[in-house]
Amino acid sequence: MKKNKAFSLIELSVVILIIGILVAGVAQSSRIIKQMRLLSARSITNASPVNSIKDMIFWIETSLESSLLEAEEEDNLDVSTWNDINNQSGYRSKGTSSGSQRPSFISDAFNGGIPGVRFKGTDDVMIFSVLGFGGQQLTYFIVAKRIVSVASSSVFSAIAPSATNDSDNEASLVGFFEGASSNTLQPFRVNGKSSATHPGNLNAFIATSVFDGTNNTTYLNGVASASVASTGNFNINNLYVGCRYTSGAISNCFNGDIAELIIFSRALKTDERKSVETYLSKKYNIKIS
Repeated sequence: MKKNKAFSLIELSVVILIIGILVAGVAQSSRIIKQMRLLSARSITNASPVNSIKDMIFWIETSLESSLLEAEEEDNLDVSTWNDINNQSGYRSKGTSSGSQRPSFISDAFNGGIPGVRFKGTDDVMIFSVLGFGGQQLTYFIVAKRIVSVASSSVFSAIAPSATNDSDNEASLVGFFEGASSNTLQPFRVNGKSSATHPGNLNAFIATSVFDGTNNTTYLNGVASASVASTGNFNINNLYVGCRYTSGAISNCFNGDIAELIIFSRALKTDERKSVETYLSKKYNIKIS
């Protein structure tokens, strides 16, 4: 009987050892897969058509080593700096945040290995100063994922130098305002809101907005919504990523992860827009139509 008991304990030890090896192997495999996806994202970014399309004025993303501070690239650490990687401009804006307003770094927020910057829907914001762009046309792309809906929140907003409210005539830009019901995405500049149905919580999306000087059209994962009339000039200085800026203060903040934002100072041609959306689709494994 003692021999059988000893033999059982040996067998149990072997089983535990094997399970430990398998668990360690799975964990190691998971880390390898994440690293491969990150390296793939970097390669796709470096080979993307974005830098070859003229009139880009702003580009932030999360996969490149130059985008964020290495010391802050660990899960749930505060993000104090987010670098503009636009190679077409001699001046690159640097997004900053301090104290309780800092969002967090999430290592695998997108496609199981691509980082995201997480905004908690309270007062988290990254402020990019002195962008100084204007005109009647604009195109921008964003990759994001909402975690919890916040009524009337916005993924980003921008105001002119002397404006205090994002609905002032010169303020003119709110990026993907969700609306009181939180079931729509609405880019707008004072008046004329194009609208797309929000994909819902935890669903990563590519949202595109094209202002051609007369109309605004929204594209969600490559699918166009109805165009609406939208006129007037953009006159933008500061960009607030993660919140709206109203009456001299941030408000209605986004609760979710943001991975990429690209802005051009003109209405892109259809083939240019599609080439950027295809790049983002491939990078984040988001299906487009």
